[in-house]
Amino acid sequence: MRSRKIHVLIIEDDEQDANIVRRYLDNMPQLPLILQHKHTVREGIHVLQNNDFIDLILLDLTLSDAKGLDTFHQIHQAFPQKPLIILSGNSNPEIIKKTLHEGAVDFLIKGTFDSPSLCYSIQHALELQKQKLELELQNSTLQSLSKQLEIAQAEIKKLKTIDSLTKFYNRTQFDDVFLSEWKRLQREEQPLALILCELDPIATEMDPVSTTWEDHTLHKIAEIMFHTIKRPADCVARYSENQFVILLPNTDILGATFIAEAIRIQVQKLGIAYLSSPYHQPITLSFGVTGHIPRHPEAPSLLIEAAHQALIGAKARGRHQVNWQTIRDIKSELYTRQTLHWVSKLHQALQNDLFQLYVQPIHPLNRTSSIERLDILLRLCDQSGRAYAPEMFLPRIEQYDFMAQIDQWVIENLLLEHTQIYSNRKFDAVYFIKLSAATCKAGNLSELVQQQLNLYDFPANHLCFAISESVALKDLSSAVQLAQSLKALGCQIAIDDFGVDFKTLRRLRPMNADYIKINGELVESITTDPILHGIVGSIKRVADVMNSKIIAKQVKSEVTLNSLDNLGINYAQGNHFEQSLPLEQYISSNPHRWLTNLDACLSP
Repeated sequence: MRSRKIHVLIIEDDEQDANIVRRYLDNMPQLPLILQHKHTVREGIHVLQNNDFIDLILLDLTLSDAKGLDTFHQIHQAFPQKPLIILSGNSNPEIIKKTLHEGAVDFLIKGTFDSPSLCYSIQHALELQKQKLELELQNSTLQSLSKQLEIAQAEIKKLKTIDSLTKFYNRTQFDDVFLSEWKRLQREEQPLALILCELDPIATEMDPVSTTWEDHTLHKIAEIMFHTIKRPADCVARYSENQFVILLPNTDILGATFIAEAIRIQVQKLGIAYLSSPYHQPITLSFGVTGHIPRHPEAPSLLIEAAHQALIGAKARGRHQVNWQTIRDIKSELYTRQTLHWVSKLHQALQNDLFQLYVQPIHPLNRTSSIERLDILLRLCDQSGRAYAPEMFLPRIEQYDFMAQIDQWVIENLLLEHTQIYSNRKFDAVYFIKLSAATCKAGNLSELVQQQLNLYDFPANHLCFAISESVALKDLSSAVQLAQSLKALGCQIAIDDFGVDFKTLRRLRPMNADYIKINGELVESITTDPILHGIVGSIKRVADVMNSKIIAKQVKSEVTLNSLDNLGINYAQGNHFEQSLPLEQYISSNPHRWLTNLDACLSP
């Protein structure tokens, strides 16, 4: 097949020079060309605007309507994608250097080139153009694939949080949303309501219903809930096989009861009956409703337990009932039962090794770093494998002395797991470990830390112990003493969950903290509240004076991240980057972070 001829435009006002070029090109049968000749910049631009097929431009710099670099700029800036060769009698080295630097492929001086050299220059320009177009195509393809990969990763991330049948949040994602809303409304002193509903069982014995029918029924009920819940902040989740939970921020218990009643009526109108019921007994739901204004130090699990108790009361009244109960009605009983429940669970976890270490990376914002910073998170796993975040239960029991045993478990198992994973290889990371109030009160942690560091030959400056602002301020002398003893070993110190009162940094200064971790609710609000934005900026300036680095917690969006970056915040962490993972899974999925040398001293 014969290849397409090459279309060349020569812009030259000297007819004799144009004829020389034409003759040179006619002597190149190996390079089939179609030559167009124009005398001015204006004529050349007109041709280029109306003929996309022009492959290459030959340009004289001295024309009747433009001279020197202006000639080159007019053509090249209007058509930067077209390969351009200068043909000029001007041999000024500065002109040659400037045009080549700004995009000309070649610069040929009239009277010094012949047919072969012109042929070579054109072939070289066309080859460069071909390579450029191929590279642009490859880049475009890569960008498209990267976008598809980004979409796929976002979809996978979404699927991990969504129940496949109802398309509602699953229980794990509900826990995250619930904790976030609890903290937000605790700060705003606004109510949070919860509806727990469950399909009523059939009283008579029956054959098992088909999975398809059961899925269809749950899907229909989910649709009713979806259309009843109106506000964007409201959250519906599939809580267990036959249970749904509805989270209603800024809603009191009466408003939640109204919504539960509306759902109950719509389910009744649906008229779906159990297939295997001989009496065509209709599908019904029981509803437990509660509401509360979150306050410190109440545990979020208290609200869930209250909803459970309300649901039990609804079932006791018969089928298809809505029952509400305030925490105040059963507060003392619930506090005692919740506390004993979680104390028992934690004791069992210590005895049976049911805790699991999770990790969330801390990312540098305004500089690159070869050092990983990993926040160690504790999860309590039940027999079904479900992992509970400590925020669900710790507020009620964190003062118990055995919480210090849990801190010790974290330290011992972190270093053990680290050593087992890496053996002789070393991982350049700083691990952040949050300490409980009980550990701060006891004040004898440094002996255990020294023992574990010696046992595993682990560098002390790769451990950073975090003490929350509230815990430190309650017993400042103990917190300072603990911080100083750990820093004497070479460990680092962080002040965790720092709030809006940056003046307290002066009181906490004796702790000599390497890092200050800003409270997640404060971080989340900086894009909508100018005052809080200014407070975070002030915290950063005070921290600079203290020679401490700032870590922003619970970053959820690119907008928040950009605001933090503009404020000069040093580090950030949160689900915007990635969700927390089991420590072993995170490390095994990042093998490129293995290093062979860990001798350099770290700076925060």
